[in-house]
Amino acid sequence: MNAGIVSFFEHHIYTDVRGTIKYFRVCPILSLLFFLFLLGPVDDLTKLSRKERENYLQRAKVWQKTDIPRMNILAGPQNEIAVPPEAEVLCHYVEERGEVIGASPKFKCKLLDTGEVVRIKYSRRETFAEIAGTRLLWTLGFYTDEVYPIELRCFGCPQHDPSKPSGEETRMERVVKDGIMERNFDGMELAQFPDQGWKWRELDRIAKKASAATKAEMDALKLLAVFIQHTDSKPPQQRLGCYDKDLGWQDSGKICTQPVLMIQDLGATFGVGDRRVGGFSAMYYKGLERIDIWNNEKEDRFQQETGRRACFGRLTSAFQDGLMDPEISEGGRQFLDELLNQLSEDQIRDLFRVARADETDEVIFEKGRSQRVTIDHWVSAFKKKRDQIHQRTCS
Repeated sequence: MNAGIVSFFEHHIYTDVRGTIKYFRVCPILSLLFFLFLLGPVDDLTKLSRKERENYLQRAKVWQKTDIPRMNILAGPQNEIAVPPEAEVLCHYVEERGEVIGASPKFKCKLLDTGEVVRIKYSRRETFAEIAGTRLLWTLGFYTDEVYPIELRCFGCPQHDPSKPSGEETRMERVVKDGIMERNFDGMELAQFPDQGWKWRELDRIAKKASAATKAEMDALKLLAVFIQHTDSKPPQQRLGCYDKDLGWQDSGKICTQPVLMIQDLGATFGVGDRRVGGFSAMYYKGLERIDIWNNEKEDRFQQETGRRACFGRLTSAFQDGLMDPEISEGGRQFLDELLNQLSEDQIRDLFRVARADETDEVIFEKGRSQRVTIDHWVSAFKKKRDQIHQRTCS
């Protein structure tokens, strides 16, 4: 706001309410701040118009380059709450005011060392899958949440059910051995209403107009969702967001200079896609191992109907607006193929070690006897699916 407006505002505030807020003449900066307060919020990026949101979608990135061979999958993203795998974390339970949404048990907890409030999930295969999914996307350069496997010592925790406690439930010190800690998104959601997220079909609509993401990158993200069997892909599981470092101001309003499209919940992955999210949706080796990357039946039908050969990934969505058997371009296949083939054997092994994939108690029959699924099994399944992408041509 220019000096003339400040001077006009200062004069009229002083004249009209002399003696009540006379200090404003002494401190015009405070006068300006008070004036902006009276006008109400001008920086709410969660109440965009449809046109504003569409503009952000078209300018959003889906991928950033990472040095894949040097990525430390065990350590994960480094920030103020990052801890080594299975480290003990101390926190104080935070009472929820609203209903807890989702199938996986979860609650909020305030870290004793930093005071930051984080989300804790526990006791489900979903927590194992979420670690594997987020670490893989982070390593390859796709945007996702930052999650850490921990042993939690929770003070003031409900005795029986921290996720949905009763009001009379005794609060006590509890230890959660198989928990994960999720960092709050370091930025803002860009939306017309809370939890709007984005639909996968919106990627197809904006592909020709996108300025920051290529069709190859978008198709690579779709193919990666197929690779990990991301079955719970309804819009709220994805986020159109803006990191704090990319927030700015223009015409007295907050703007995002570089929006991103990210997946914010990967709990129903590394299993088998189905019409509903269930026990086989997360960290289920037998399901993931038997599902091929490509939907050959759909490809044959498409060729018969159109005369054109195309690649379709094999993925069943648990929800109507989720990702279902997406068409993948050759550019998208090559893009993901090049990323996946930079992963070393040790990195793939670390991916399943940090996810605790050998602690699901899943049993398979092999060579005439039953045995528990091991890290070696998961590594073999990962490489098998990677080879299916590498050996295909989609043009």
